[in-house]
Order: sequence, then structure tokens, then C-alpha cells
Amino acid sequence: MFSLRFHQLAIRLVQHDETAQALDFIRRARFRVVQFSTTTLNLPTHDYIMAGAWYHQRLVAILVAIRIHAQVAWVRVCALDSITVADHDQTVQALARFLIDHAPVPFLFYSGDQYDAWLADLLIAEGFVAHGSIIGFTATPIDIPPTPGVALIRPLHFSELSHAQHIDQHVFEMHWHKSAFELHELFHGHGLRIAALVDAQIVGYAIALWHDQESTLHLVRIAVHPDYQRQGIARQLLTSVMHHAYHHGAQRMTLNTQHDNYAAHALYTHHGFRMTGEAYHVLRATTRPS
Repeated sequence: MFSLRFHQLAIRLVQHDETAQALDFIRRARFRVVQFSTTTLNLPTHDYIMAGAWYHQRLVAILVAIRIHAQVAWVRVCALDSITVADHDQTVQALARFLIDHAPVPFLFYSGDQYDAWLADLLIAEGFVAHGSIIGFTATPIDIPPTPGVALIRPLHFSELSHAQHIDQHVFEMHWHKSAFELHELFHGHGLRIAALVDAQIVGYAIALWHDQESTLHLVRIAVHPDYQRQGIARQLLTSVMHHAYHHGAQRMTLNTQHDNYAAHALYTHHGFRMTGEAYHVLRATTRPS
């Protein structure tokens, strides 16, 4: 095993026909951060935007952004191997700078935790700026009956995912949208998927997935179209998820939301959720592709 220096490397985008090679490198790299690993390493080829550091034809470092739609990609992967540790920071910064200069989307985002703070610091050094934060909530499920209200709550069907995506586009800022592939993955995960209907029209939905050997039910998504908000539909969805968690033996429920989504905070705390103290900073960079 030998250690390469930064001046020996060439930085360029990974081409589509090199995707399999890049993913294999990520899986075996000695130093790496891979967020949502199962999904992240199994995406369609066109979803990846990868800046790679090469030693001749050998890939030795990579920074990967996942394209959500035409406007946004999220940095999800950083991996290095065979580079001297003293040059790791310089290599990652060069990859970040290359993504900012060449990524074919207007905005790059990143959010990590305390274990990835070193990566956040390197991204900030290359032009990423603070863009809010995500905070965690948790609750112990109780035997709470689903709340009656104006909406009919029933299972969300796979054929209705386009309705969920449509709701997302009206509820969330563009960087929080889910790609079609991500929604498909969430739908097929082990958990609960429900829809809220008014006059036979889907106006809201919630998705929750099981974690930790089915001891934790994590509320991944809850959304109600703006035209139908303030009618108690979000409360109907939330209590339906909590009812499911209790009657399936969950020891706790968890969720994350934006730090400044005060309406959501009020809904969750009213139903027994409390802040965990966890906070995940969100970073944003405006790209400047030539």
C-alpha cells in the first residue's frame, strides 16, 4: 500500500459509464461517509453527480452529490483511499470546489451530524453557507385513537405516489422535495403509508418506517396540501401513525423537521413529542458551472 500526494492527482467528473467503478470504489474505500447507504448506492445512474480524484486511471477519492431534480442535488458521499492522510482535507476541498464549478444544477446542499463535522467544515471553506437546521423529536407511543376529522384516512397505494410528489411540491421548499426514486424506495420500505382524502381527492399523506429491529417507528414524511391546511388533517394523519406505532409494539417514535417550522413543532409537542436536542445543520452552495 502506498500513499499518494495531492499534487499527483487529477480532478474531473466521473462519467456515466464509470458509475459502477465509482460505486465499487466507495464500497471498499478505507475512509468514507455514506448517508442512507442502501438507497444512495443503488440509485439510477443519471441521479449521480460525482467529482473524482484520479491517479492515472485509478480512482482514489470521490465526492458525490445526488440529484433530486433539475435545481437541487445533495452531497451524500465522500470517500478516499491510498492518499496520504495529510492531504485528505486538501483533496476533499478540491473535489468540493470542482462540484461547485461543474455540477449541472444551480444549488448543492449538505446536511450531516456531529460525526461528519469535519466534512461540513471543508465544504464551508469552499463556499457552502448555513441554510438552517433540522431538529429531532421523539415520543413514547400511547394508546391514542385516530382523530376524526374532515378527511378519510386510508392506505396510500403505489399508483398514487405522483399525488404525494405533487403535494410535496406545494408544501416544501425545493431542496426538501423527494425524487421519484426516493418516494418509490420509501413506499417499499417496511412501515406505514397512509393518505388523507377529501371529496375522493388525496390532499395529504404520511410515511413512517420501522428501525432498530422494529422497536422504533420513524415518521419520514407528513404533508398536507396548502389548500387543505388548518383543518386538522395533519393531526388526523399523525394520530393514525401513532395509533399504528402503539398497536404494533413500538417502544418509541421519532421524526425530524426544520428548526423554524413552528406549526409542526406545535402539532408534535401537543401530541407528546419532545425535542431530542439533536440538530443537523443544513449547508447550501450556489454553483457556477461554465
